[in-house]
Amino acid sequence: MKEERFDNELEQLINREKQKEGNPFVQTRILQHINHQLAETHREKTPVWVRALQPVVVSVALIAGIMIGHYTANPESPESSAENQEVHQQLKNDLFISDITMEDQVLTLNETP
Repeated sequence: MKEERFDNELEQLINREKQKEGNPFVQTRILQHINHQLAETHREKTPVWVRALQPVVVSVALIAGIMIGHYTANPESPESSAENQEVHQQLKNDLFISDITMEDQVLTLNETP
């Protein structure tokens, strides 16, 4: 008799536990934690000196870019400008650009001599 009552109570307890709904976020959190742990073990650890060197390299590149821009944007002396015009004209002649375009010719309309 005692065993039957124990079996009935046990069966009722099992049925009640089956009917309970679990927290839907538990599975998501467990899987997320597992994936995070796997990613940590597979991720390559970068040395400290590489992480410290990255800002230095970016700073040097930025300074170099500013210096290059500053030196190329400065107005040049008239002698240097004349040399550049000669080089520019020589390049245009070599590439036949003057035959294709008429950019260096001035066109005036409705002007009486």
